Amino acid sequence: MKKLIAVVLLSLMALAMPMLASADCFDCGRIKSIEAYSGHRSGTGGAIAGAVVGGVIGNQIGGGDGKKLATVAGAVGGAYAGKQ
Repeated sequence: MKKLIAVVLLSLMALAMPMLASADCFDCGRIKSIEAYSGHRSGTGGAIAGAVVGGVIGNQIGGGDGKKLATVAGAVGGAYAGKQ
């Protein structure tokens, strides 16, 4: 009988441990303030998309060596525009 009581008490103590641990942090995860961020993002997704679109459009213009130059110029211009 004493072993059963000991096992039950230990089980109850083990179940109570998470509740005791969470009592130390009563305001964890609570939002205290919100601030708007208006800085520039440093992502390169816009530049890459702009370069691809600019390169495709530039490739449609010109012929021969002019086509290559237009493709490169379109890609550079598109990357610059996409970065802005």
